[in-house]
Amino acid sequence: MTKLDHLFVIVPGIGGSVLADESGKKVWKPDVRSVGKAMCRPEDLAMDRPLVPVGLFTDFHITPFWLVPGYSKITKRLSHVFQEAVATAHPTDHVDPDASIVNFPYDFRQSIWKSAEALGREIAWRLEHRKRRVVIYAHSMGGLVAAWWWGMLGGHEVTEHIITLGTPFRGATKALDMLINGVRLGPLPLDAATGVLRGWDSTYDLVPKYRTIRDADADVYPHDLSLATGDFRHRAKTSYERFQEMATRIGELVEDPVLLGAWTHFYGEGHGTLSRAEVVADRLVCSKETPDWSHLPGWEPRHWQGGDGTVPKISAFPAWLDADENTGQRPKKDTRRSSARHGQLVEDGAAWAQVEDFGLPDLHPPQRGAKGEDKAYVLLDHDDFGLPDLPPPARGAGEDGAYVLLDHDDVVPAGQPTEVGIRLDAPDPGDPELQVTLTGDVVDVSRSGDGWVAHLPEMKTGMNLLDVTFRKVPDLNEVSIRTKIGAVDVPA
Repeated sequence: MTKLDHLFVIVPGIGGSVLADESGKKVWKPDVRSVGKAMCRPEDLAMDRPLVPVGLFTDFHITPFWLVPGYSKITKRLSHVFQEAVATAHPTDHVDPDASIVNFPYDFRQSIWKSAEALGREIAWRLEHRKRRVVIYAHSMGGLVAAWWWGMLGGHEVTEHIITLGTPFRGATKALDMLINGVRLGPLPLDAATGVLRGWDSTYDLVPKYRTIRDADADVYPHDLSLATGDFRHRAKTSYERFQEMATRIGELVEDPVLLGAWTHFYGEGHGTLSRAEVVADRLVCSKETPDWSHLPGWEPRHWQGGDGTVPKISAFPAWLDADENTGQRPKKDTRRSSARHGQLVEDGAAWAQVEDFGLPDLHPPQRGAKGEDKAYVLLDHDDFGLPDLPPPARGAGEDGAYVLLDHDDVVPAGQPTEVGIRLDAPDPGDPELQVTLTGDVVDVSRSGDGWVAHLPEMKTGMNLLDVTFRKVPDLNEVSIRTKIGAVDVPA
């Protein structure tokens, strides 16, 4: 069979690469033992420890920092569709130079520009062996790595297309919260994990690059936060300046319509997302409340539609698509809306179809979102747990549709009761009947303001299935959602 005409490169998000020490022992890998060790003894991931990226996470896993999605579904799909094997890049041992589908793991502790340099070396070596155009499929921080390579290292000269999924081009308040307030499992602080996370250069690349903080009577950048340490402000400012440099350069390049057309950005919407921070009594309070810039046309949130649960909606659009990093109009061109949560964006069917288009030019391009704009979908508000068998919510961007909105953590301490906030957003909600079950057992529900609260009992360690169903909804009859909550033992 003829080899593919393009080089397809999968670039994961932060935490999505398997890391090994100099002896070859994997210290960050997708299994329960590794994750548990990272929760209790995260020093193995300290910035000063030499580690080598050797693979990608295959399935979703809990970490003390955030959910790490798996990338096996996209690689297996591409391998099946194109009948090609998948190679995994290695920083020192080059393998299979003729491969057309390549996983690119990287040391996610490093700054995005250092990881971009590694990406550039890998791609250059493969293109030297066989000339072809490059297609990149990048999730989360991986999109920042790809952007720096494309704009600052000459990647635009060899790139056919870059597809980003939930990339925090303007940063994420969630990263700011963890750096300033620390890593937590529910209400429980994980001090050791916080110390390690604060040492990573990459974490500072993820803090917001717009004025997301109300400090005194002014909206300020993270690097101007009054209660932050000097080290935090310095590192955040350095990252901000580098991002400004990148945005300026890419902005110049995409004045060429051909180069602008080399990008497609998938973003999630419909999930409660930390979007705002405020200094209150010498403490940084991060919340899902509407930021001041949301009054601008195209950015009006509906309830918890602030983003994908990790990346605020405004951040998923590159700064080079508008004139103002803090405000900008919501762009329409080359963006694709999804109701998927941050981790589940890697499995967005429309994104897969777009990748496949470059390998199968004879196929008709799929419908990529236009008609989906009028469909109803379910919105979630909970922290990622990542369950490979969990069906994604109904896709679409229905501005006038019905929504079930949930507010809960996907990962909670085992043996503790949990509350789930529920709301129904519908043009005419009527007087619906609500039923909530946890692993088949009916759960008590009470009214709370304009919504409901489900009172979940103590959960055993493992996965718990949550079903929320509204019946007798006018014009729809029934609106439901199914998700899972993971309960984990609290480290001693």
